[in-house]
Amino acid sequence: MVQSALSKVHFTVDLWTSPNSLAIIGIISHYIAENGDLQHLNQAESIMEVINDYRIASKVGYFMMDNASNNDTMIEALSTLLLNQYQIVYNAEHYRLRCNGHIINLAAQAFLFHSSNEALADYNNTNTLTTPTETEMQHWRMKGPLGKLHNIVVYIQRSAQRMATFSEDWRNLQKIENFLLCFHDATLSTESRGATIERVLPTMDFLLEQFELGKTLYAEDAFMSPCCNSGWAKLDKYYSLTDRSPVYIAALVLCPQNKWQHMEDNWPLEWIANAKAKVQLFWEKEYKSTAITVPTPATETASTVYNAFQEWQKKRQRSQLDIDEYAKYLQAAVLPEVKDARSWWLETTQRNSYPALSIMALDILSIPAMSAEPERLFSGAKITITDRRNQLGIESIQAIECLKSWLGGSSIAWVEGKEA
Repeated sequence: MVQSALSKVHFTVDLWTSPNSLAIIGIISHYIAENGDLQHLNQAESIMEVINDYRIASKVGYFMMDNASNNDTMIEALSTLLLNQYQIVYNAEHYRLRCNGHIINLAAQAFLFHSSNEALADYNNTNTLTTPTETEMQHWRMKGPLGKLHNIVVYIQRSAQRMATFSEDWRNLQKIENFLLCFHDATLSTESRGATIERVLPTMDFLLEQFELGKTLYAEDAFMSPCCNSGWAKLDKYYSLTDRSPVYIAALVLCPQNKWQHMEDNWPLEWIANAKAKVQLFWEKEYKSTAITVPTPATETASTVYNAFQEWQKKRQRSQLDIDEYAKYLQAAVLPEVKDARSWWLETTQRNSYPALSIMALDILSIPAMSAEPERLFSGAKITITDRRNQLGIESIQAIECLKSWLGGSSIAWVEGKEA
């Protein structure tokens, strides 16, 4: 089934230590099956073993993972293995994608726990009563542990927080809650199993816009201003990293209800020109020359009588094939009524009109927006391995999780892990 997938096979990968101390790697593959359904085949063998077992080296697609540096090392090693074993040139930087949920979480943490100590100190200094002098503190420190305890008690007693009504804190908490609603909405839009990569850039653009609005709204707010600046900086860092792979932009362009509209509405002109050049190069280098097999009608034989009309029709068909599919697609009207781009590209009309471009579209529009599937896998396994079942071995866990998954409609396989 995997070998006959219509798209490339993409992976989400994560590591987990089970409650009974088994080190497990979860490998989930995502692809469009021959019947057009988007599949998430869960594996837990080493990545190369999975590739070898399923004979999908030529179909290995993108890896959607969190931002841990060991994932960079892993995909670089995989690139070397693919080259050594199959002579496949696999650009690690191009195929290494970052989980949108993890990026949203990092931006939210930067907003909540910003490292601008100077700004935070300035804010605290405006809201603090006179604290013990350094001379007083040093005098009591010389008395040992009891003196240090004295200093702590005095500091607490003299702090502004001890007597404050916390009205300003409640106002700040309300501001934080209101601002975090946009993170909640962005997370929901990309967390489902059906959420794929075309949703990533719009959610990041949405959040960056909220930060820009926050920076303006709270420019004079000593508490919120550094929060907004810190969150914006973190999100902008990962937004810049999406430039390493053109699939983020190509995914949006290959949505017939969108094409270049989102970028034209939200990006500076110089960004758009650069993005168009990258997607054009990606199309020409990876997909434009894809061999398209056109079956010969069974009734056609060498002795067929010459027909001028049929000869004219064949020439017209050949000339149509010479037209650049990507250019033809962009020239066609935007289709706002299309709700599911992947289903649209699976239709026979598009497969015939854009034989090579439809392959590109299905490859890209099957990439997940997040690497959440391994977490779902591990959560289910954790329920299995309770305190009363702490002695379960890997084979028992494998059998139980396979049965759970098959009953749920997907396929899971486990491989033995080393004891942690």
